[in-house]
Amino acid sequence: MSKISVSDLVEGHAARVGRQIKVLRGGRSGQWLADRTSALGYGVARTTISELENGKRSFVTTGELTALAVALSVPPVALLFPLGWGDVEASQETNIESLQWFMGDYVPAVTASVERETGVECDKWLYEMTTSDVRRTRERNGLAAKQDGLRDRLMKLAREGAEGDEIARVVDELNEVSRQIGRNGG
Repeated sequence: MSKISVSDLVEGHAARVGRQIKVLRGGRSGQWLADRTSALGYGVARTTISELENGKRSFVTTGELTALAVALSVPPVALLFPLGWGDVEASQETNIESLQWFMGDYVPAVTASVERETGVECDKWLYEMTTSDVRRTRERNGLAAKQDGLRDRLMKLAREGAEGDEIARVVDELNEVSRQIGRNGG
């Protein structure tokens, strides 16, 4: 039985974000972070940062989350779900199923928990379809990145005067990736 609960999905995000901000900014001041967010074009006030870090704020907007993540050079999800650098206690509070659900993975335990705890029926078909779309998009993006890398490698091999066999292997791999992209709707 899954340990996931509705409270894992909706509560405590601001507190976790505040703890992660404190960890990730290290010895740098909150004002440093506020200045960085301003320099990036979306200022998060020093008081907001302080309220998050001290647990006095119960919410964080997606704009703030994004600006803070960019300023700290981490993906936004790293502020919401601590994954083990620095603060072991914080990483232990991350429910991996909550993280997977948030990232768009198919986690049936989420819908089951919501229905069990709240009595609210989930649209399982819509959930399966959207998580499937997320998975396909990830696959396409991964294949496109691999294709770009192979093209770069091929250009480098050609510049360096590599042997025909080595170039042929990369061309074959590139062709296979291109076929996979075609099969995945790209």
